[in-house]
Amino acid sequence: MIIAAKIFHTDCNGKNNFNASLSLILQIPILNGLQVRAKIRQAKIQAYQSPFLLKTTKTQLQQSVYGTYINMQQASQRLHALEQQYADFENSFHAATVKFEAGIGT
Repeated sequence: MIIAAKIFHTDCNGKNNFNASLSLILQIPILNGLQVRAKIRQAKIQAYQSPFLLKTTKTQLQQSVYGTYINMQQASQRLHALEQQYADFENSFHAATVKFEAGIGT
């Protein structure tokens, strides 16, 4: 509750005038209680949902790590196959070069 009082004194053409005013402001936080209840409900819902969110996040992280690991294994196997193919091509080229220099190849 706010109470404010004002008293004014004015002198107008030699006449003393006194004015007084009294203000009373009453603030009742009716809707504030509803906002607090809503915030409490939201906090309870968030507290209820957090274990599920944590589990979902862990599962997504685990799937991402496994997926990356599988991709790495596949890339390693592909690299090994390409290295073997390169070595085979090198041997084939060397054999063709030897035949060409000997005049055997056409």
